[in-house]
Amino acid sequence: MEACKAAIRDEVDIISVSLSHPEKHDYYTTFIAHASFLAMKHGILTVAAGGNYSPLKETVRNFAPWMGSSFNPFKTELLPFEVFPTLRNSNPSPAVKAKLRELLEDCIVLCDTYQESIIAKKAGAKATLYRERDKLPFARSWKKFTAIWIPCEEAARILRYTREKNKSGTQKAKIFQCMRVDNPNSFKVPHFSSRGPNPITKEILKPDLCAPGVEICVPELGGQIVLLHGTSFACPHVAAKAAFSPDRKIADVYSEGAGFINFPEALDPGLVYACDDKEFVNFLVGQGYKKKSLRKIFEWNGDKTKAIKASELNYPSLSIAVPRTKIQYSVDIPRNLTYVGSTSSTLQSKS
Repeated sequence: MEACKAAIRDEVDIISVSLSHPEKHDYYTTFIAHASFLAMKHGILTVAAGGNYSPLKETVRNFAPWMGSSFNPFKTELLPFEVFPTLRNSNPSPAVKAKLRELLEDCIVLCDTYQESIIAKKAGAKATLYRERDKLPFARSWKKFTAIWIPCEEAARILRYTREKNKSGTQKAKIFQCMRVDNPNSFKVPHFSSRGPNPITKEILKPDLCAPGVEICVPELGGQIVLLHGTSFACPHVAAKAAFSPDRKIADVYSEGAGFINFPEALDPGLVYACDDKEFVNFLVGQGYKKKSLRKIFEWNGDKTKAIKASELNYPSLSIAVPRTKIQYSVDIPRNLTYVGSTSSTLQSKS
């Protein structure tokens, strides 16, 4: 909260928060929701990470409607490497560790698990590959050590190759510095990225935006460049998109819709869904929150409030919670759109 208040005093435009709570919570019990509401009242956009809590439903953590939450898709894959024969030992003794170093130093090693990949690294391996059946959230490049996650069928092909070449002693391996390949998974969400729907208010779509978050080049202290992954790295991509137009209002920047982030369209959004702090307070009242609590926690000083349904909030996406028992179901969802373009335009609506 103090960091948020300092940002308000410094008159910043955007706050990027690569943090999330490990446990589920409501709109009252998270400092990120409190801080982002306070920032929103001062015209500051808050972008927060959705979380890395598995592909199970309702695992998204930052879901307050007055801030944007991000998750991440896959990136282009690296090509698989050729490898030397595998050694399987997940907990080697000191004597075995010495033998492993003798055998694995400067080699490329095929492993069954992520833990074995760590052992191979400590033994001096040049690089490792491990099979995708190990579902740990692990990027295909691990810190300063090359570690590649490959499909099981590719691992089987590599094993056949090593067994065949073992007889003649002609195994070959090469590490390429960089190679770009097309990948149909580029716009898919990785298994570790938290999913919706909103665990409290199903009518509020969360996460809002999908941005790059796998194998992101990150500089470290000391000048090293590493590849890391997570919604923490998708979050600043969204904040950067908002920074394209710092003079626009928070509703103009944030309330443009949902889905995969599109940088060029940020320069000319057209219609936006304007929403202010008063409307968010009315939403909270409609969710059962009392005025006394709103004043204490969200520092709301207004007197007049009107409870509105979640579907009535002028949110930039549409989400309908349909009862399981209903065969036919209809609902009215009102929205007000504001044109923020610099030139005159002809707009058409399509169903």
